[in-house]
Amino acid sequence: MKGFPERPAGGSFLDRPFLARAIVVLLLLVLAGIASLLMERHVSDSREDGLQRDEDRSGGVVSSLPIDVVAGQTLYVPIYSHVYQIEGSRLPLSATLSIRNADVSRSLTIRTVRYYDTRGDMVRDYLPQPIELRPLGSTDFFVSARDTRGGSGANFLVEWVAAEPVHPPVVEAVLVGRHGVGTAAFVSKAVVIDPLPGDS
Repeated sequence: MKGFPERPAGGSFLDRPFLARAIVVLLLLVLAGIASLLMERHVSDSREDGLQRDEDRSGGVVSSLPIDVVAGQTLYVPIYSHVYQIEGSRLPLSATLSIRNADVSRSLTIRTVRYYDTRGDMVRDYLPQPIELRPLGSTDFFVSARDTRGGSGANFLVEWVAAEPVHPPVVEAVLVGRHGVGTAAFVSKAVVIDPLPGDS
């Protein structure tokens, strides 16, 4: 009667407990890493749903509009959900709109912050109530690179007012995108389109 064929000298990996345990541990680490990335993306998506202010870092406080407005502006800030690369492909961009009170002794009030798309339709009004920026105070608003609603011709309209003469705020957007293994970044500055918003 023929016997069973002899097992090769090396044996299977199951015959090597150390190797089997190492492979199991490696698989568990890979699965844990994938779960961590998915969780991080979920949290990021919930915080970066379109455009939102980061309340933890904002220097603005909810305020009422000043009764007597003596200074103010409506500002237009170009924003790009994407730009086109040399070969015509799109490079998605995130945007941080920064509003900084450059006056060292007087406050100003941000009346509205509205985000518009390429067609000129308002995507969202992100300031339900006016906020006051104290001297040298700042606030910011964020648009995720995954929020493509604005398009390449998106923009912000920002209105600010003050009850006394103040130095105009510094308003600009920093746009950032991943380009291969590097990062592309540039600044888009606000343009005054109305020197003093109507109060009516």
